[in-house]
Amino acid sequence: MNKNVYMSELLYSQLDYIQNQIDEIKRQLSELDIKMNLKGSIFFKYVKCGKPKCRCATGEKHGPYPHLQWWDGQRIKTKYLSEKKYPIYKEELEKNKLKEKLERDLVLLEKKEKRLKATYENIISKI
Repeated sequence: MNKNVYMSELLYSQLDYIQNQIDEIKRQLSELDIKMNLKGSIFFKYVKCGKPKCRCATGEKHGPYPHLQWWDGQRIKTKYLSEKKYPIYKEELEKNKLKEKLERDLVLLEKKEKRLKATYENIISKI
């Protein structure tokens, strides 16, 4: 078997594999039901209520309470998450992070696909 024919078959199978991966990522992205565009992370924080006769005035703080923290481009922002909001924000944040990862993976795979197509077409032209 000619070396170029072998290489073209190998590249074709790699292209097919990458295109399947791209299709799978696009499918996963289409199935993500994102309701809020969130960035940042959730952390738990102890707080003082500010009442002069409260135990937190002497150092024993309340909590820990969940907070969402993110960078808005100029400074770090923090938002308290109530008991009711915490699971919703946690799930949405996880979906947003998954979306970002899938989009990064998709870009890398599409670049790889483009390089492989160029190489494949170059080899095919020599056969």
